[in-house]
Amino acid sequence: MNDEKVISYDVTQRFLEADAQANGEIGISFVVVNFNMAGLVYRLVEAIRREVAGKFSHEIILGDNSTDPEFRVDERYRGVSEVRVVQLPANEGYVKSAASLLNLTRNKYVVMLHPDVDFQAQCISRLIDFMEVHPLAGIVSPNLIYPDGKPCKIRLRLATPLTECKRLLNLITRGVLRRNLVKDELLWDRQADVAADMTMSVCMVIRKTMLDKIGPIHVPLWSYYFNDWLGLKARRGGYSCHYLRDAVAIHYERFADASLYSRKADSTYKATPIPVEGVMQKDHFVFLRSAHSPGKVFVFKWIMIMEYLFLLVTTLPRYRERQQQAIAYRKALKLIYSA
Repeated sequence: MNDEKVISYDVTQRFLEADAQANGEIGISFVVVNFNMAGLVYRLVEAIRREVAGKFSHEIILGDNSTDPEFRVDERYRGVSEVRVVQLPANEGYVKSAASLLNLTRNKYVVMLHPDVDFQAQCISRLIDFMEVHPLAGIVSPNLIYPDGKPCKIRLRLATPLTECKRLLNLITRGVLRRNLVKDELLWDRQADVAADMTMSVCMVIRKTMLDKIGPIHVPLWSYYFNDWLGLKARRGGYSCHYLRDAVAIHYERFADASLYSRKADSTYKATPIPVEGVMQKDHFVFLRSAHSPGKVFVFKWIMIMEYLFLLVTTLPRYRERQQQAIAYRKALKLIYSA
């Protein structure tokens, strides 16, 4: 984006912000990273407009990180004052892209969104109302459900060696006995609003003053665990993280219409997470080292080695059918062992 476009946008945005303050409106900056999902992004922009109409002043910042030219954001938002498209010069991962966009936000609240999201009525309003009433809430997220109405599994606590041992035990007993052996206390039961250690980056409202307190974001994550890292930073800064039961958003994830995103090799994670097991585990250890002592990280490492050895063994009876899974698990094991 050239300097002339940036200056024009900045001047326009300052006038919008001044008008909003004069009218007592609450301002929201929506931030979305597009990676080969332009069709989903277009749908999301319309959902945002529907949610904020007549309620909030807003800006929508779209960062395009796509490797497939067919699924980059096109010119439809040229001249649209509330939408800014930032063409990122190279794919440097979701986290670096999101961090650069967060630095551009100007409003009281920032809403980070994945492209494959929609909102039930009043979702954004309820999240913002909660933040207005709770000044020490740094991040709040909605109740996430799939399009078929089933709730997304939502973790409430950062992992500890004990919880990871329980998870590994349940993984093994599900494979052998077809049931969990111990209770997983990390998952939200949806009985009420709840405080959490972190929230999912699928949809999260962030207080801008909290982001300012964190300062410029330079964290060597590629795609995963950015939400955990933000939650950790929030709590260390004296803020809290929350989920609201009655603010509901739809997460399409692997239910998304396949025509709306790229089918090229580097986008296959939309259909199955298996190809990115290695990247995920590499990011996991970057995060673990920021959250735990070296001794605990060592324990995590060996628990995860046992987990992936078990997963690799499960592919052996039907190896021809599950060869790609086996390859991904072997790559993940190498990364974990060398981490």
